[in-house]
Amino acid sequence: MRRLVQSEGTAKISGRLICLSLAEGGRRHPIASGYRALVFWSERANAGNDAMLTWESRQSVAPGETAIAQLQFMHPELTAERLRVGATVYLGEDRRIVACGVVLTV
Repeated sequence: MRRLVQSEGTAKISGRLICLSLAEGGRRHPIASGYRALVFWSERANAGNDAMLTWESRQSVAPGETAIAQLQFMHPELTAERLRVGATVYLGEDRRIVACGVVLTV
């Protein structure tokens, strides 16, 4: 059995995220707090960084809705150079983008 090992240190951002609708290629079901997202910094990226997502004022966000979320990266050393306010982020499941948004705080 594999164990999840989190790196020392932390990298957290908050962002305004739009959960894509099914018609836009997104999920059929809402994304709940605790969702482990694969975060990309480009729509065409080949690799991302795992992060734990927590919605700020709700438990889940349905496809087509927008909300503020906190993302805590599992391996911050892989992300540090890209963390900046105003950066665009994409959340994916494998290579399918399910949400996108903009970084509000680092």
